[in-house]
Amino acid sequence: MRNGTRWLLGLVFFGAIFMAGIAHALPMASMTLLDPDIIVGENFQVQVEISGEGIDQGLLGFGFNVQPDSSLFSYSGYTLGPGFADVSDPLDPFNITGAAFPAIETDDVLLATLSFASLTEGTGLLEIFGDNMGCNFCGLMYEVDAFDIASSTSITVDPIPEPSTWLLMVTGFLGLIGMMHKRLKVK
Repeated sequence: MRNGTRWLLGLVFFGAIFMAGIAHALPMASMTLLDPDIIVGENFQVQVEISGEGIDQGLLGFGFNVQPDSSLFSYSGYTLGPGFADVSDPLDPFNITGAAFPAIETDDVLLATLSFASLTEGTGLLEIFGDNMGCNFCGLMYEVDAFDIASSTSITVDPIPEPSTWLLMVTGFLGLIGMMHKRLKVK
């Protein structure tokens, strides 16, 4: 029984070492709203970035689909990050795909900047997703490995300032003009 226990512990130990040797870090996608103060009618941009720290492979390409909350904001296009050639599906404006040759070797990579127009006030969800097994050029393609990509962020669109705010502001400006006019008359 003692020999059996030693054999099992040895097998578990060597299995753990073997698995640790082939384990890889996973890249993390994030979305950053460039200007968080959005009011109805304004355009805004969101950056899609990947942190691949510990991957130790060059990024050859990526692909993902954009899924905006179309009741609050409309998607108006994208700009790929530096180092990527655009190989997106021209028939699908919500598909964004970039290829890099040579591979991008840095840990933190800007994949794309997405552009939107706000339509109405409220809070909505913006999602991106790419399943590397689901389609050609979806997910993250590294030199050896491929990974899925997914991220989401909540976006709040504020209402246009109320007329009472405008009235107060205009009254203040008129008061300043009146004071300046009075000073000029006194001199």
